[in-house]
Parts: sequence; structure tokens; C-alpha cells
Amino acid sequence: MSISLYLFLHVSAAILMVAITFSACAAPAEENKRCHQMFGGLASLITLVAGFGLLAKTGQGFPVWIIIKLVCWFGIAALSGLAHRNPAGTRKYGLIATALVLLAIYCVVFKPF
Repeated sequence: MSISLYLFLHVSAAILMVAITFSACAAPAEENKRCHQMFGGLASLITLVAGFGLLAKTGQGFPVWIIIKLVCWFGIAALSGLAHRNPAGTRKYGLIATALVLLAIYCVVFKPF
């Protein structure tokens, strides 16, 4: 597969993963739980696989900013489930998700390490 396809899949799935996480924080009702888990998990998996595909295609090695992005990915993926477990903390989870998204974008754009 080409780098462009990996990039498209990675960015599209990451946007969907973040949207599903914010949706879970905004509406953590029990009837939405299955949808959030199913599509959030799929988007999370595609984000991870396409990201590693990009890493392999570009031959960048494994710089520190990738590790930071993996931590952000894990945090964002976990927040959807946490929102359903503890609906009282959804505002806090939304703020944490926002911080993780901004940190991930910062690492991609500036590659500080």
C-alpha cells in the first residue's frame, strides 16, 4: 500500500476515534454503549495499524514522539469506556481527551523529540 493510503486511513480513523470518544463523553447513556465500543474499537485498531504502516513505509525508526502518540492513542481509546463506566466524570474525560488530542497533534507537527 502507498504512504498516501496509510496516511488517509490513519488520519480518518483517528478523527473518527476522537469523535466517538467525545460522543461517549457527551451521551454516555446505556443504549449508546455498544455502538461507541464497536465503532470506537474499530477506529482505534485502524488508527494503530495504519500508523505502524506509515512508520514502516517511511523508515523513521521509533522516535520518542511516536511513543508519546501511542500513550495519547491509548488514553483516548480508554476514555470512551470510562465515560460509560462513570457518567459523572464525563466532563473531566472530555477535557483529558482534548489535552491528549492537542498533545498528539503537537507531536506530529513539531516532532519535538
